[in-house]
Amino acid sequence: MIDKIYNKLVALLNVFDPMIMVYYLCVVVGMLLLEWAILGWHDSSIKKIVEFRKSVQTDVVFFLLDAFNVFNLITVLFSFGICHVLARYIYEATHYDLILNISNPVLQFTVLFVIVDLKNYFSHFLFHKYQSLWRLHEFHHSATEFCMLTRYRGHFLEVALKRFIDVIPFAIFGASIESYFIIKAMSEIHQIALHSGYKSDWGWIGKFILVSPAAHWIHHSVDKMHYDKNFGNTFIVWDRLFRTYHPAEKKLSWE
Repeated sequence: MIDKIYNKLVALLNVFDPMIMVYYLCVVVGMLLLEWAILGWHDSSIKKIVEFRKSVQTDVVFFLLDAFNVFNLITVLFSFGICHVLARYIYEATHYDLILNISNPVLQFTVLFVIVDLKNYFSHFLFHKYQSLWRLHEFHHSATEFCMLTRYRGHFLEVALKRFIDVIPFAIFGASIESYFIIKAMSEIHQIALHSGYKSDWGWIGKFILVSPAAHWIHHSVDKMHYDKNFGNTFIVWDRLFRTYHPAEKKLSWE
């Protein structure tokens, strides 16, 4: 177990990992170009990045830290590696692999995806509910305008503390490397889209199934009536179930 924890830490400190850089470049550049094609140059994130607007400057820096794997290095240093080591220990000590009781691979993946997303909802909720955690999470909400790269604006200690919550579903249910990668990639693409200039509510899909960009704009609104609303990561059903849902609006007070 000690060897696995050590190897995991070494992997986290592997700055300039070409595989990570290729992953981010493919996903982010592809999403930026797609947004440009849909919205046009004037409303695109690429225009904001080229103009290097004040709020976007921070987003660009944090994206580059993530893409070059420097963000992980700083996170480990900030937390003295304690959060990562303990989270890995919990995973290795439990690792029940309950998901293997489901023989159908599609159903297996679906169940894991839903459980992980429910975990993300509660994690997000906790970082809004408790003042000490909010002081970390409010950095993400400090953006004064949306850019796709706003998705990468986050406090190092918030990421470290979330390790304890993130490890829970995988420690209990387990997951194949393929399932983990697919969930991560799908969530990443969706999160980038939520921070785009595309404000669609996605119709009935955005109202009852998936978190839409319009719903996430509500979450970032500075209007008090929008506080603590739309915590969902992928599925909006959690907000409806736990009564934190707020429908999309055409104009927000922070625009």
